[in-house]
Amino acid sequence: MPTNGGKYIKKTRRRYDREFKISVVAELESGKPLAQIAREYGIDPSVFPAPGGMSWPRTPKEHSAAMATIGLNEARIAELERLLGQAHAENELSKKRSP
Repeated sequence: MPTNGGKYIKKTRRRYDREFKISVVAELESGKPLAQIAREYGIDPSVFPAPGGMSWPRTPKEHSAAMATIGLNEARIAELERLLGQAHAENELSKKRSP
């Protein structure tokens, strides 16, 4: 840990407001590379969260592929929720039929 004359230097964590984050993500979605966005805004690319242990897309092509995967995952979740609801309804119906 860095020291200053034997004393620890407190590291401060930068906080970004919602509008700032939205503008950065909008630029990423427009196709601008993450490295360029990070340079322009003066932030380190590592501050972007890595959902599921994956890294953020670095190019527009990677971003498009990631968005397609997210869309497929959301569709699969919706299908599983539908099936779960159907199974629950069938279970409740069979409980009512049983004496």
